[in-house]
Amino acid sequence: MNRLTTTAFAILTAVGATASAQNLAPNPSYEDAGPGFIVVDQWTNFTTPADVAQNGEIIPNGGGFFTAQDGSRAIRFTAGGAGTNNQLDTVFGIDTNYDGIEDRLPVTPGEEVHLSGWLYHPSVAQLQPRSGTGGAMDRFGSQFFLETRFYDANGDYTGTRIKHWLYEGRDTVSWFVVPPVDEWTYFESESVVVPEDAVDATLIWVLITFGDPGSYIYADNVYFGPAGSAGGCNAADLAEPFGVLDLGDIGVFVSAFTANMEPGDLNDDGIYDLTDIGLFVTDFTDGCP
Repeated sequence: MNRLTTTAFAILTAVGATASAQNLAPNPSYEDAGPGFIVVDQWTNFTTPADVAQNGEIIPNGGGFFTAQDGSRAIRFTAGGAGTNNQLDTVFGIDTNYDGIEDRLPVTPGEEVHLSGWLYHPSVAQLQPRSGTGGAMDRFGSQFFLETRFYDANGDYTGTRIKHWLYEGRDTVSWFVVPPVDEWTYFESESVVVPEDAVDATLIWVLITFGDPGSYIYADNVYFGPAGSAGGCNAADLAEPFGVLDLGDIGVFVSAFTANMEPGDLNDDGIYDLTDIGLFVTDFTDGCP
């Protein structure tokens, strides 16, 4: 990361962010601890546990010190431990009553919604590509996604969901939606329209692992809610949900600015410099009407 990009990130971080009041996900940055063995209030492990990473901890395998994207806590997902040919699933999701049953989040039929959040994928302990065929004994590697499913008043699955892959690896082909770049990276799913017969939805993180020892990925500041309108309220409103200026907009601008791509050139002069940063900061702090 060059000096100008570092300056941009520092300035934008100092600006801060306004969290969307429309976020349906409870305790989205995982700051509030749960009772007893529940590590995060209103979230719980349904299988192999995820755990909490705190500011100042050393990233496994010598990757420096961990700092949360928002606040001082984030969720750490650990791969491995199942053996090459055994599947180990980590499922971490909404459970407001701590009864081991997925409690659901109320939704509005006909509303367009999406998922977004931030991931930290350390290069020293990155998830490994999945290899081997479906029933073979040589399966290895990881898959990772965030998912919401919509249910009707009878508790039946409507058939509509958002399943947003964050890491997928199969055989010799693998890809990272969030690469191992040792910094927090924003992600955002496609939007879907809530079915007319839906009344609520689940929200879960899932890490599927075959072996893959010593691999980690961190999640923070998850969003599930309205995707907003087709355009932003000003030049700083770059990411859904439009009409709300938040860390998603900062993430889009920093990524574009770093890559010397639109919309990082806010004054359209072909130069990516502090003028663009200043324009973004001004519009961001002015807010949406």
